Amino acid sequence: MLTLPAARIALSKHVPIVLQTHGMIDRSTKLLAKPVDALLTRYVLRRAARVLYLTEQERTDVKRIGGECIHLTHLPNGVPSPPVENGGLPRQLEVLFLGRLHPIKRPRAFVAAARVLVERYPDVRFSLVGPDEGEGKAVDQDILESGSHQIVWEGSLSPEKTLERMRRASIFVLPSVTDVFPMSLLEAASCGLPSVVTVDCGLSQTVERWSAGVVVDDSIDSLVNAIDHLLDDAEFRREASENALDMVRSEFSMASVAGQLQEIYRNSVVNGC
Repeated sequence: MLTLPAARIALSKHVPIVLQTHGMIDRSTKLLAKPVDALLTRYVLRRAARVLYLTEQERTDVKRIGGECIHLTHLPNGVPSPPVENGGLPRQLEVLFLGRLHPIKRPRAFVAAARVLVERYPDVRFSLVGPDEGEGKAVDQDILESGSHQIVWEGSLSPEKTLERMRRASIFVLPSVTDVFPMSLLEAASCGLPSVVTVDCGLSQTVERWSAGVVVDDSIDSLVNAIDHLLDDAEFRREASENALDMVRSEFSMASVAGQLQEIYRNSVVNGC
């Protein structure tokens, strides 16, 4: 109720506007949604110089509210590019799950895969890092039943230490089946980590297009096979690591996203409302 009236005032004064909805425009059952959409949302969407969207679902939702006559432009989130040592490949192999221990993230699937792989790779560490959000007790029990010292849950980590922790790993695993735009995957890629992600992850097509990891279905077997491939084939792992870095630099670096945004603003000023 602040940004929409402000946008309408700007438009009334013939000031071009660029909107970034950040997933806030969607199908809603709230009583105020329809009148607000009719009086403000639809008007602003249709007259904005550009409407920026992050995912295809967001694009669909915006068009559902505003119709087809909207100037839509895709703009991804950006991530910083930290310094990467040794080409992003650490000396000791470690497979990392970093995220909330929530059922949606499927940390138990990671542990299940690790329990199979520790038999094949006795020198590889399988680490979970993240706060307990419902699966902590079950994860602890699964690790205990495995009887393996190679599988460890380290607990939560402050956000400013995330990249440093990722740089110590070799492979990033994201078993989640509902992540729309997982920033953790981009952060891992910025550290040179090849990733194993599920096919319905919002960035799976990008990972596949860049050959920056392995895309799998939601079965434990496919998760095991993907991690096994990356652990067993050092050359494949090295190439995926380099591709992950290239992917971030080309599409998701702060410089790349800022350049795109600058061009959008420039065109908006030139073309007006």
